[in-house]
Amino acid sequence: MLRLTTGSAQILFLPREERIVIQRDGSCSDDDVNVDTEHGKHTLFQTVGGWEKLKLCVLYDNGILEIFANERFALSTRLYGGICRAQAVVDNNAGEVSTRFWTPRP
Repeated sequence: MLRLTTGSAQILFLPREERIVIQRDGSCSDDDVNVDTEHGKHTLFQTVGGWEKLKLCVLYDNGILEIFANERFALSTRLYGGICRAQAVVDNNAGEVSTRFWTPRP
């Protein structure tokens, strides 16, 4: 499992379930705002050389969170409140994890 924390949401990759999940219940406490979990199916391919690596591109801009995986999966949602800070948490079997952050110029 891979978990990215973005301040008011968590992004999970569940390889056994072949799912990418955005848990955004922490993004707003207003009962009238829908903060249900968003999810979509994403399968890593197995080839002669082994399993495909998961490559995520996560973009956050003015409350919109977009996730792109392996150039064939996309999921976007709205987050309410909070500051976007990314933190990767992986289990012992997740393999290598690297991150790169882009900071816009003022």
